[in-house]
Amino acid sequence: MLREDEAFAIEYLSVALEEIDEDGGEDVFLTAIRRLIEARGGMGNLSKNTGLARPNLYRSIAAGGDPKLSTILKVLQALGVGMSKVVSHRADVGISLTPGNNTSPTITLPNSGITLTPQPLTDAQKEALKNAAANTPAVVYHPSTEVPATTEPMEAVDTWIGRSQSPDFPQKAAQHSNSTEALKTSYEAFKSTLASVYPDLARKKFGFTIEANGNLKATNSSGELSDADTQQLNTLLNASSGLKAAAATYRETAIDMVDADSPWSGSYLGRYNLTKENFASSLDLGALFIPKTSTPSKDQIDGMFFNQLAYKGELHTQETEAAMLAARAAKKAATEG
Repeated sequence: MLREDEAFAIEYLSVALEEIDEDGGEDVFLTAIRRLIEARGGMGNLSKNTGLARPNLYRSIAAGGDPKLSTILKVLQALGVGMSKVVSHRADVGISLTPGNNTSPTITLPNSGITLTPQPLTDAQKEALKNAAANTPAVVYHPSTEVPATTEPMEAVDTWIGRSQSPDFPQKAAQHSNSTEALKTSYEAFKSTLASVYPDLARKKFGFTIEANGNLKATNSSGELSDADTQQLNTLLNASSGLKAAAATYRETAIDMVDADSPWSGSYLGRYNLTKENFASSLDLGALFIPKTSTPSKDQIDGMFFNQLAYKGELHTQETEAAMLAARAAKKAATEG
């Protein structure tokens, strides 16, 4: 029997697989794997079970790179989840692992239901390949062709890795969690009042965010709001001083938490450059509080904090990270001084 967090993680993984070809879809898919890793005992336990070194896992799964399919399959097998289980009723192509053979996935064709399984070469096929290799020259040498010497110097390439997670991260994450609850309470109170005073408007799907100047702005991702609806919501949102203050505090703690994290370890939020200026285009605050159901909906999964950043967030560069760290250091020095 799966625990609730495990069942949710598997369902999350199946939804993420459907969207893997969309912008940001690979990030969401890897996030789903990370959630399943957490539900099954964390990275250390996974490293022990797979025989993969922890740095290997970070590079291939956690660091947002392009992990090999065989690595993903091996990780999922260690988690006790075959890809066929993850995509059993959703994916167009099912991939599963045979215990003890995690390098040979089977592929099931969606329309015919035929399963294709890699077969080992027969002795005759091996002999044919051997003869072909022996009779085919690997290099054709032309004595009359002068081979130019390589005279260009080798060029050193610097690779930017990014910062480690700050020791302050647990504190920043706790502050963000508290501000999330406070924002949720304020937003639910706003929606309750809206339903009493403007029931027709309250029945329409909308969200909201906070702009750089601190004003709240209605979002209309569903397309249900008219221009007049949006204008009215903007007025009502900004008239709610409690909601406005809660949103400002939430933005501050969200930025602090992201800045304190690392792009290659921890919660992997450090790869995003979240600022007051780009916050409104990166996060829909209303989408954070879409009610949970027994089976996660696409809207609910897309509205999760990390997934919104994966789809809409601005990635750090070496320059933007350096500027952020310098600004943080200056702010800390001014506070301590």
